[in-house]
Amino acid sequence: MIKVSIVIPVYNAEKYLCKCLDSIFVQTLEEIEVVCINDSSTDSSLDILCEYREKHHNMVVITQKNAGSGRARNVGINVAEGKYLMFVDPDDFLASDDAVEALYKAAEENHVAVCGGSMVHFIASKNAIQRRFETEKEGMTCFRNYPFPHAHQRYIIQKELLVKNGIYYPEYRRGQDITFTAKMLNAVDEFYLISKDIYVYRKEHKELIFTEKKADDYICSLYDVVLLAVENELRELYISTVKELNIFARKHWYRLLEENDTWDKVIRVNELIRKGNCVFQYDKGAHCLTDKKTYEEHLERARKELEVVEGRVKEDKKFVIYGAGKGGRCICRYLRKRGYQPFCFVVSSREHNAETVDEISVVTINELDKTEEYLFILGALKEDIKRDMRKNLQNEGYNNILDFDCEMVIPFL
Repeated sequence: MIKVSIVIPVYNAEKYLCKCLDSIFVQTLEEIEVVCINDSSTDSSLDILCEYREKHHNMVVITQKNAGSGRARNVGINVAEGKYLMFVDPDDFLASDDAVEALYKAAEENHVAVCGGSMVHFIASKNAIQRRFETEKEGMTCFRNYPFPHAHQRYIIQKELLVKNGIYYPEYRRGQDITFTAKMLNAVDEFYLISKDIYVYRKEHKELIFTEKKADDYICSLYDVVLLAVENELRELYISTVKELNIFARKHWYRLLEENDTWDKVIRVNELIRKGNCVFQYDKGAHCLTDKKTYEEHLERARKELEVVEGRVKEDKKFVIYGAGKGGRCICRYLRKRGYQPFCFVVSSREHNAETVDEISVVTINELDKTEEYLFILGALKEDIKRDMRKNLQNEGYNNILDFDCEMVIPFL
């Protein structure tokens, strides 16, 4: 009997595929099946799959016309023969040799249809692990108390649960896993979580460029989850998802709506949010997305503030960006696009930081030349991190500090 089928949608993953497969074929649970759906890869991925299939009798390789990872996983659900299913992406890998066995044993011993563990992020340039989706307390839980429809790869799921409830991945180009995970976890009364790293997610190369279609699909996935939360009166899920909707819209969607003049798409989303606000007794306009007029007013304010930023950079020609994460990189891209080159990135500690980011050197505060005058631009998205940055600089005697909302630059990148 096959205990667990591991489904892998594969598209142009030749760089990472061997590491992924090797982490699976060393699993201590012997009764596993590996189902690989080749989504018409144009690199050597299919050749690699065929080589592994020659060596492993428990491996199935299917090629489909390119249709995206959602449909590929759905094919895997239908053909898999295991009692439980697990979904692994071809550029990621399992955290330990006994990851699948640990999940299987916990699921069987606790008589649950779904069992999950922790996911960590792997930052290759720093050779560092980042704690991300971590099980804080091992034991039984329910979706109402654990409203996080993310990281579907860290679970094993009974195939019968999915088929019986018609739970499949929507064929969105982005975000299909969020809808799937929310519906899957909502379909069970309780599921079990173990305190063990199960899945390693490679992060850096997955920074996404959103077309309007991909952004629309991601909004649709979040819309699906908001609808599920409203229909099932899941307050915490509702709040977390409408917040995510607003953040994503600010970062990606509004810019695309402005470019293509398709602001009418916001109306349908806001109708659902107003309904949810009524169900959960919030003010009618709370959490609603921005309309075209408000967004254009925001852009005008951002332009004026960024003119001030550019004026400071012109005055203080030797400027550095404190923080080499997302916020710092966004500021760097914005200023370089306008012909301003930062002297370097500054970080508080060398630990877990690369030597260069975007071909710009990364140094610690202590490594700076104290005889030089620098303008420090705070490159962090969170206010508490900015406070710590400002305190660190002032403790070192630096007071020429520029602080502004890093997200303002995003529409202009």
